[in-house]
Amino acid sequence: MLDGFSFMGNIDGSFRSLSKDRYEAGLGGLIRDSKEKIIMQFSGPTLACNAFESEVAALGKLVEIISSSEFSKENFMIFSNNAQLVNLAMSSQEELKAYLPFLIKIPIYAMENVNIRWKMPRKGFVKINVCGYFSDQPLENGNRSGIDVVIRSSRGSILRMYAGSLQIDDRRLNKFYAFLEGMKRAYYADFPRFILEAHHVDVYWEWRHSTIEGAILEHAYIVHQLNQCRGDRNFLKDVRFPDAVDNDLASYLAKYGAAHWTIMVRIKKPFGRVHKLWNHDMRLGPVLPLFEIVNEDDLVPEVVEPEFDPPMVEAMIDEEDAEEVVHMVNDQEVVVGMEYQIVDMAV
Repeated sequence: MLDGFSFMGNIDGSFRSLSKDRYEAGLGGLIRDSKEKIIMQFSGPTLACNAFESEVAALGKLVEIISSSEFSKENFMIFSNNAQLVNLAMSSQEELKAYLPFLIKIPIYAMENVNIRWKMPRKGFVKINVCGYFSDQPLENGNRSGIDVVIRSSRGSILRMYAGSLQIDDRRLNKFYAFLEGMKRAYYADFPRFILEAHHVDVYWEWRHSTIEGAILEHAYIVHQLNQCRGDRNFLKDVRFPDAVDNDLASYLAKYGAAHWTIMVRIKKPFGRVHKLWNHDMRLGPVLPLFEIVNEDDLVPEVVEPEFDPPMVEAMIDEEDAEEVVHMVNDQEVVVGMEYQIVDMAV
């Protein structure tokens, strides 16, 4: 039963690569009533270029059906198993409208089987996640682009992090440089076996096809550099394309780097949002103050104020006779030496 809702829609988008330059995508979905009885189904092909776009196409088809039928929008809920779509719908409906301008306000929830996370590389390899961020409007510091590189071991530990801007004003060219920057950091850090991950499928296809069709003139130099790196037999490398949600850490740092720096900067350890995203990737749970660990030396002991003022000791040394001079302090005789003791005058 659906508490408070009359209808539920389930959507799914499929995407798979048939070969290096061929792929296929499809969409599907169904609508159930309050008793979970299926009352409508739909499916078909789509021109999507990745799993997220195929899921958005499925959502668009469902919204089209809802808008042109007798279904009540106020009593409708939608379920998706694409974490990127669900996160976007929950955080920013306006941003989701960039993909679906005709989107109507319907709550979108995650299916129970959503389990999309960063995957560790096989033993002996490092994984390098890169991202090229681009803003249509200049940011406060004048940047329009940002690049990030995150290198992690086969156990998921962060080995290197870089973020910043190369001051590139071309969206696709900036993505190309993100690929090159990732490979460059692997060479500099002497990681000969690595997997390069990015969600820039459009750039990769242009890069791969360049050996047959040639590169666009504006991209020729950078494509030539990438082909040289890829052809180096001293390095064993692979390029993969996760959904954007699997590349969240790199995406966040690319945007952060664009907003804060005009050069590339090495970040020594995770901070704030970076720490949270890394914990999410590693299945380590939430990052809350309750779970934070501090060093024992950093814990300052409580200072207990004395009930009386301690005696002030003054000592003078007679340099000629080298004798200690005893002073009376608070009606007590104080013997000054390596260690002083207080002698009760009444004794």
